[in-house]
Amino acid sequence: MNLSDKTIYTYMGILKPRLGNAYYCSAGQLSPLLNDPYYKTLGIGTKIFLGGGVGFIAWQGTQHNPNVLRSENGVPKRGGGTLAVIGDLKQMSPKWLVGTSMFGYGCTITVGVGIPVPILSEEILKYTAVSDKDILAPIVDYSEVYPQIKSDILGEVSYAQLKER
Repeated sequence: MNLSDKTIYTYMGILKPRLGNAYYCSAGQLSPLLNDPYYKTLGIGTKIFLGGGVGFIAWQGTQHNPNVLRSENGVPKRGGGTLAVIGDLKQMSPKWLVGTSMFGYGCTITVGVGIPVPILSEEILKYTAVSDKDILAPIVDYSEVYPQIKSDILGEVSYAQLKER
């Protein structure tokens, strides 16, 4: 969200002034990192779908935080797990690997990623049954939080609510 009077350009797109729009970034109940919130099946060497080819989890990603605040179902309530992945670019497909330009922000790349979460126990089954109504996202004012390096949130909203609109 953007409570200021100025447009903000982010890696997710343009945030219009005075609550003109909002962005969120996760597949919600389909996210492997939310289906395996304690990384019981995800780790270095896990084989994945990457850009239309085969890839692997190489390490934790930028800003990875395994010790984040979590809900009762284990799902992170703030930024949590991230992954660094690796794959053979020659085996990837332009259908799943696309150069992208974000106006006012710059160039980036959009990559299709798929990660299997094998059901190895009742515990993992319980985690994979999470639904969008049980996954909460923080509401953040980008005009204040990032420039001022604040950790404040305005509230929380479920992914089911986000996807209603």
